[in-house]
Amino acid sequence: MTSYHDASNVYGSTLEQSNNLRATIGGVLSANLATRPGNLPPEDTTIDACILDPTDPNDYCPLGGDHRISEVVFLGANHVTWLRMHNLIANELRSFGNGWSEERLFQETRKIIGALQQHITYDEYLPAMLNLNYRSAFCLTPSCQVYSSQINGAIKNSFSTAVLRMGHSQIPSAIGYVSPNHNSISNFPLRNHFNRPNLYIREGGTRVDDMQRYVTSQGAAATDRQLELEIADHLFTDGVLSFDLGALNIQRGRDHGHHNDIDLYAGALSETPVPGGELGPTFSCLFALQLRDLKVGDRFFWSRPDPVTGFTAGIT
Repeated sequence: MTSYHDASNVYGSTLEQSNNLRATIGGVLSANLATRPGNLPPEDTTIDACILDPTDPNDYCPLGGDHRISEVVFLGANHVTWLRMHNLIANELRSFGNGWSEERLFQETRKIIGALQQHITYDEYLPAMLNLNYRSAFCLTPSCQVYSSQINGAIKNSFSTAVLRMGHSQIPSAIGYVSPNHNSISNFPLRNHFNRPNLYIREGGTRVDDMQRYVTSQGAAATDRQLELEIADHLFTDGVLSFDLGALNIQRGRDHGHHNDIDLYAGALSETPVPGGELGPTFSCLFALQLRDLKVGDRFFWSRPDPVTGFTAGIT
């Protein structure tokens, strides 16, 4: 994915990736509605792109902007949700009869999807992770609309190899479905579904909504040094061997130079959260700094009141 928060998880990081995901008609992303009524992504024909369910003849490996679309099922379900949102918006824009070309329909819709992702991250997610002191100090509140061409939005080494991996401590032990009326819950151990997208591919993709209801109805795990056994003892297991995600994170940090006195990942994850925040002081500072750079260094950030790159006022 690109460093900027520009929905590259949906559209890919290169023009070639983006073109492979487009339907080239109506500004929509490719989805086979005829045989997959749940509006699912196209097929990834790469060898070993995922592990198929031998009991489901309609199972396949989906293609997305992020290669992890098959790696973890709730990431894949999120991708399907964004694909559907893109196509919904593109069709709505086309219905206005404004004569826009296919290219403009696609790009205008992509801009809206990018804005939605930025809004969710900065206005809904960050307040749950960082207290107001950090958000105010690092221009992460809605009232701070600053752009600087001197700010580099590239992802910092410490953020990539340690800070953002704090989210691994929030990974649950199971994934599942919640029915539309919320009276039925199904649980599936996460260890059995790495690189196996069938949980959201099955039944023509109609289970995606059930999975999203499951994710949004579960309480978030604390951000601490405790990792579920599903990723500590059973990550990508073949029944005999497996990976330990915590050990991988520590080793990755050491490969990048974080091992003077205390490993950055292990040490910062073990800190007591700051009042009103989810992270300790070290990760809070580094997290806020990176998210500031991604906002202040982005000329196209959605909420900037720029007459060229910004959004026009809505019609009420």
